[in-house]
Amino acid sequence: MELSSNHISYYQILKVSPNASLEEIKKSYRQRLLETHPDKQQSNNSNSTIQLIQLAYKTLSKIESREIYDKSLHDHFIKTGLVNTGNFNGIDIDGLDIIDLSQFNENDNGEFKHNCPRCTSIDSMIINENDLLDNLQNDDISTILVQCLHCSLWIGVTYSMIE
Repeated sequence: MELSSNHISYYQILKVSPNASLEEIKKSYRQRLLETHPDKQQSNNSNSTIQLIQLAYKTLSKIESREIYDKSLHDHFIKTGLVNTGNFNGIDIDGLDIIDLSQFNENDNGEFKHNCPRCTSIDSMIINENDLLDNLQNDDISTILVQCLHCSLWIGVTYSMIE
């Protein structure tokens, strides 16, 4: 079993957490079917959506198939450099290099660029101002994760907004 074709997990399709109980999965399954019923939809893709919801429910409602699916989901995360820890949308930050945004070069387009410390590609780590604003926490210091455009390296970049 693998992720759905559009890379959304069955948990996301059913709008439940990975540790949801069978009762929560059943309840959400029924709700999702009602939401996507052809009489309530304007689009023509409701049949494929319903089939995907049914497949997600069939997989997650049985202990054996759910365990197999969870393992394949975990393996997918590992292959893509992610782990399912809940931190930073699944990225494991243990051992992650953290640098300060001041080490990036800013250009006139509101982008901050940095050379990759692993593969040394020039300006291959890019953050734009909108990313910084979208990620801004209420704390004094925020951290955003950035991946190199040329290799699999992720780094954490700390920053704070100055008014």
